[in-house]
Amino acid sequence: MKALKLRILGGFQLECDGRTLDEEKLHSRKLVCLLVYLIMNRDRAVSQQRLVDTFWEDNSRKPENALKNMIYRLRNSLRELGEREYICTLTGAYQWNPRLPVETDYEHYEKLVRKLARAEMGSDMEKQLCREILESYGGNVSHKLADEAWMVPKVMLYRSTYTETVKKLCRIYQKEENWKEIELLCSRALTEDASDEEIHCYMMRSLYMQGKRELAFHYYQKANRLIYETLGIWNSSALSQTLRELTTGQERRILDMSDFTKSIREQKVTNNALFCDTHMFRQLYRMEARRSKRIGIVEYMMLLTIRRQDRAPGTPFSNQRLEEDAEILEEIIFDLSQSGDVVSKLGPLQFGLMLLERSYEESVAVASSIQKKFWENKKMNKAELMCEIAELDVPG
Repeated sequence: MKALKLRILGGFQLECDGRTLDEEKLHSRKLVCLLVYLIMNRDRAVSQQRLVDTFWEDNSRKPENALKNMIYRLRNSLRELGEREYICTLTGAYQWNPRLPVETDYEHYEKLVRKLARAEMGSDMEKQLCREILESYGGNVSHKLADEAWMVPKVMLYRSTYTETVKKLCRIYQKEENWKEIELLCSRALTEDASDEEIHCYMMRSLYMQGKRELAFHYYQKANRLIYETLGIWNSSALSQTLRELTTGQERRILDMSDFTKSIREQKVTNNALFCDTHMFRQLYRMEARRSKRIGIVEYMMLLTIRRQDRAPGTPFSNQRLEEDAEILEEIIFDLSQSGDVVSKLGPLQFGLMLLERSYEESVAVASSIQKKFWENKKMNKAELMCEIAELDVPG
């Protein structure tokens, strides 16, 4: 005869010839558990005592009678699938009728997982099996069953193998640079388990590599909060490392919280300008530009760039003396800036300086003073300091 089909991943359902029995039709959580337990052990008779020990508390009154009643109710419910003998009564035991074959989603899933463990790493078969496993996983075990002591090991197994398969397929897709598929994979996986740092890292990387860089940075913050809420870990080292790998360029580097606070502690204590990292400088620029426009004032930014006189602007630098000049320039900026100014080192040989609450004439005077002092103190090499001044402009 045609096999019945049992599904427990993502929800409970028993189906036969187009007829279905689900959690709603069984009404009782205990009936669902008893039915699944008998099917899981369908290759053997299950003693009444074992069923009593499994489903009733030690202090239950007359559990044997309660078991008989549950079996009676379960048989009546199974008639929804057709008139058959589904549960056999044996001497002191019950058994799912061995003449009624059952195909189960969890056994199919376990079979695929075993095949994947034997597949050659990097092969097409490995990739295909990963896909099949993820397609067959409809979600974790039905909540009606998941808390049962006899089901907990399987719940943990299915969750861990699903997560590891996601990460394995992410590694395959990463080699192929298939970032869109990684994003889709991780989106689904994180609905199952929002605490896996590695999957969060793959998600952030996929967004960044698709050009969604601002979204990737916001996702970094979101993932940090999720991990803190689920695991109590703040500033995940895995997320921070991934962020550093993605934003290694000096011009576009975005610091994580631990790096930022470390850099603030390491900076010199001064009563002059606020010296901050590049990301914060950009954020403050946007905020101040909007503020100045809103209240109708004009404020200025200065861009200070050290370059060799015999090289065109934009030419890469390798001269160690120029880097020493950059250290001198940093000291000069601190000396000549005032409280309220904002300074950031934008690159190895470039600084940004927001001159807040200063007129254009005052800004030009500051630039002249910086250039003069730089010329007096720089190393004996062919270096010059370019100073550009522009109004703060609200980003479009």
